[in-house]
Amino acid sequence: TLKNLEWLDAENNKFVGTMPNGIGNIKSLRILNLNENSMTGYLPDTWDEENLIEDFEAADNNFTGPLPSSLGKARFLKDLVVSRNQLTGSLPESYYKLENLEKLFLDDNKFVGELPQTAELFYDGLQYLSIDSNDFSGRFPVEHFESTLRLKYISLNNNQLTGTITDNICARRDPSLAFTRLAYLSADCNLLKCDCCTCFEDGVIVSIFSPPTPPPAPIAISPRPTVQEINRPTRAPNLPTPDRDTSGIQEQIESTVLQRNAYFDDMDENDPRYLALDWILYKDLRQLTSDDNNLSQRFILALLAFTLDSLAWYACGEHRSFDNVTEEYVVEDCQVRNSGTGQIESHKVWLSSTDECEWYGAVCSSDGIVRGLELIGNDLIGEIPPEISKLGFLQYLALNGNCLYGTVPAEIGKMEELLSLEVHGNGLSGEFPEEIYNATKLQLLNVAMQFQYAYQCTRSNGTAVNTIFAQGNEANGYNFALVGNILGPNVNKWKDMKGLHLFDNSFTGTLSEEIGDLKYLVFLRAQNNVINSYLPDGLANLKKLREVYLNKNEIYLNILPDIGLMEDLEDIRLNENEMTGIIPESLYNLKKLKKLWLGDTLECGEVEKTTTNPSGWSCDATKEFGFEGSLRTEIGNLKKLSQVLIQNNPLTGTIPTEIGLCEDLAILHMHKTNIEGSAPRELCLLRDKNLNNEAGTGIFYADCRPNNKTEDPFFACDCCTDCCDHTTQVCIADD
Repeated sequence: TLKNLEWLDAENNKFVGTMPNGIGNIKSLRILNLNENSMTGYLPDTWDEENLIEDFEAADNNFTGPLPSSLGKARFLKDLVVSRNQLTGSLPESYYKLENLEKLFLDDNKFVGELPQTAELFYDGLQYLSIDSNDFSGRFPVEHFESTLRLKYISLNNNQLTGTITDNICARRDPSLAFTRLAYLSADCNLLKCDCCTCFEDGVIVSIFSPPTPPPAPIAISPRPTVQEINRPTRAPNLPTPDRDTSGIQEQIESTVLQRNAYFDDMDENDPRYLALDWILYKDLRQLTSDDNNLSQRFILALLAFTLDSLAWYACGEHRSFDNVTEEYVVEDCQVRNSGTGQIESHKVWLSSTDECEWYGAVCSSDGIVRGLELIGNDLIGEIPPEISKLGFLQYLALNGNCLYGTVPAEIGKMEELLSLEVHGNGLSGEFPEEIYNATKLQLLNVAMQFQYAYQCTRSNGTAVNTIFAQGNEANGYNFALVGNILGPNVNKWKDMKGLHLFDNSFTGTLSEEIGDLKYLVFLRAQNNVINSYLPDGLANLKKLREVYLNKNEIYLNILPDIGLMEDLEDIRLNENEMTGIIPESLYNLKKLKKLWLGDTLECGEVEKTTTNPSGWSCDATKEFGFEGSLRTEIGNLKKLSQVLIQNNPLTGTIPTEIGLCEDLAILHMHKTNIEGSAPRELCLLRDKNLNNEAGTGIFYADCRPNNKTEDPFFACDCCTDCCDHTTQVCIADD
């Protein structure tokens, strides 16, 4: 079988027929590339939360039908590329919450409908949005594109979209910007007013936006030596060395770059810092001098290459090619397929004698200063060197999806211009440095997915590194991820923070009142940690907060009485904690609320220590402990509600008929509670709308099996998909 398959690349063949429905059963599959074939039929709709799929590509085929709505459950999905098919229908609402989506390419199909007008999650993470040559209509939600940091490409032409592209978005077309630059923007300017677009009308380009030419870069005081042009491959010349030894370069780098009182004379010759210096002095054909403005920058990037084993990188790290054991050749050029656009992009290899601003993943402004580093999913191996902090103008650092270990260097707190730090999906561990709070301009911090995250890389020497183990080595035991009180009192130093992604770590401590000072915070995802706290009152001050994920921690006491003041709140996840009290009345004022997860409340206590439970602590979810009271009739106010999970709580009363007004309701788990009576007709009618799926199970749970095997059901329900015995708590599918 193919149950362990991770990568399926069948691009540019002559495959025909349909895509197998069972492909969604291969949970380990991460990369699926079927571009440029002749396949037909519907795209399989058999995906769920357990799928690890990151890259789904099926462009340039003849697929028909709608986009598979279940693909919206694939929480790791980053790239969705289905351009140039015959697909129809609208964008499934399930896609709006794809938390990792970066590239969405739907161009040249037959899609219809409006783009979502509410502030959905996927707007914030997108880098590429290509929906041209369809029949999308309605207002383009321009307001959600003004605050995103990473969008580089937007193609909207040949649709029926209307509205006005704002000056704030047009300002990002400035070529002097670095990673925040919007490189491409197209629209039907007769419908969607735009002063900075490549404009179309009736499918034809009528004008091309030309950004103003930036002023010339200042001339360096000391002219740079002539760079020898290298044709691939070229034998590296033997460079003269005596003058370089006394050039002052070593002293310059020691005084301006090296951290933690380090000196080259104290280093082993295999130390990455020593190797980077040796490369600068003797192997780099650029032959920089101590007066060159980019000396420190170039050294730091070289240090990253040596520290993180660039010879093992997936793309653009192999700078040498050996014809035989005596000949060394230099490789400069590399080509990488952009998984979003499908285009082949040309870059320069790290440690080649080219401008470091052309190295793959480096993003520079027009003055040649590195503003961003994006080496996502490139098999980087090792510890982040503290010297990276000396990239003083760096705004964006994305090293997620690699095999990094160690902790986050404290020196990153010195990076005054840093806006975005993304190192999620690695094997980091240790104390989260308090110094990071000093990076006060941070708007996005993502250090999630370090605990129990397994990804394997292979070093250039052939040894394996797996992120699930400490330092990547099985001999060290399992990695317990990042620790510390990350949401303590200093959190309010991040006054511009919009996204805190801290989940799947071992963070402890409390939720401080100061978190209420983060007035721009939109996402708070700290689930699956060991945070031991009540919900601070200050949390209710966060008017822009849309998602609160605090499930699987040690949160106790009640939900905030004033939670209704958080008017943008869409998703509350407090399940698998130790919380009690009633559901506050103000919660029913959250008109944008879509997901309410309060289920499986835990009752914890001390037990006898054993070999299998050395902590002497045990937690169980029962219907005797947790949230109390009953659901109010005001639940009908929550018309966008799609998921309600309240199982394993001592809730009482009956289900109000007003729940029938929640027509988007797709999942209701109310089993193992003390809710009695029967399912109102208004609720059962929702089974003909969204409270359903093709499988028919796992959607609507209640205690509707014969109680204690022989008695009448505790809750009468003839429209539930799954029924549980209120006494024995055994559940089976009933639909």
